Amino acid sequence: MIAAEDTACILLAAGQSRRFKPGHKLLEPFRGAPLASYAANTLASLPFKVHAAVTSQATNELFRPPFLTYINAAPESGIAGSITIGVKAVMPTAPRAILIALADMPLVPLAHFEALLGAFDATQNGQAIASICSGRVQVPALFPVEAARELRGLQGDNGAKAILQTAKRVSCDPLWLLDFDTVADFAKMK
Repeated sequence: MIAAEDTACILLAAGQSRRFKPGHKLLEPFRGAPLASYAANTLASLPFKVHAAVTSQATNELFRPPFLTYINAAPESGIAGSITIGVKAVMPTAPRAILIALADMPLVPLAHFEALLGAFDATQNGQAIASICSGRVQVPALFPVEAARELRGLQGDNGAKAILQTAKRVSCDPLWLLDFDTVADFAKMK
C-alpha cells in the first residue's frame, strides 16, 4: 500500500475530442456540470502530494486548486505527449508513485482509486498497478516512480499500454471505466 501523500496525481485532459460533435467533450454538461469536473472532484478529495492536470487551451479553465495546470500545446501528437508533460511536472515533488487518470472517465469512484493505492507494493520491483475489466488492462493506473523515465519516453497515441501489459491488476465494474468519447456515450448515461 502507498499513501496518497506519497503519490503524484496526473489527470489527462488535453485530448482533441475528435469523435465528439463540434465543441469539446470535457466542457460538455453531464449531470449538471462539465464532464471533466467529475474526475477532477473525485481526485481532489485524495491528499496527493501534487495534483497535476495536463490540459489544452480549450480545457484549461476547468481545473481549480488543488490542481495545477500544464498546457499541452501539441495535443495532436497523442496522449504520450500529455503523459510526458505530466511526469515532468510532478517529478520535482519526489513522489514514490504516479497515478494517471483520464478526465473523460467521470464514473471512476473514489473507492477504485483507493484500491489502486492499496494494491501498490514498493517491494515488487516497480510493478505498475492497472485497472482491468472485461479482460482489458487500462488506466486509471499507478506507476512506481522508477517508471518515470519509461513514461517520459512514450510516443504517439497508445499511452502506457505497453507498460501496463505486465502490471498487477485491480478489477472493477466496467461502467466505472466508461470513456466518454461520443454524443451517444453522454446520451446513454443521462
